[in-house]
Amino acid sequence: YIMNENNYDRVPDELGESIEANFLVFLQEFQDDRFQNDNENGNGQQQQPLYVLQRQTLLDDPSVNTMVVNFEHIEQYDRQIGDGSLGEAIATEYYRLKPYLESALGIFMTELDDINNGIRYSNNTPYYVSFYNMSEVNNIRDLRTSRLGQLLQITGTVTRTSQVRPELINGAFEC
Repeated sequence: YIMNENNYDRVPDELGESIEANFLVFLQEFQDDRFQNDNENGNGQQQQPLYVLQRQTLLDDPSVNTMVVNFEHIEQYDRQIGDGSLGEAIATEYYRLKPYLESALGIFMTELDDINNGIRYSNNTPYYVSFYNMSEVNNIRDLRTSRLGQLLQITGTVTRTSQVRPELINGAFEC
């Protein structure tokens, strides 16, 4: 009997699937509290959510495939919905949740909306998510193995640099 990946049942990651759904809703709906009073444009219409606007910028430039997300927005969103689970889970289980976050972003990037005028973008571009502005900044000297797999923002000073030396992976020589 030969074992291969088709012989195994996939065990669903309930946390991952939950975070994927919550992150997708965050991307679709988040509006910054600081601009609550300015939330209507001059026509009295509701402005687009923040990351919906950023999505259009990414779709307009095919060379860019990374959505940059302010981590303070995730924490603010957690406060708005009265749940601290999204930000905490992303920070503590980042390595485990990264595929689910990128999957949610992929869904977000290809969904229909008014900005696209009903056009579905069906490119196979992989999209990545990048976070900045974490509430905790760690010194590079304080990193320990207990922090493996977590999302961290670090600070440090570069004291020594070296030349970049190319590494030969494959080579063929002819005499």
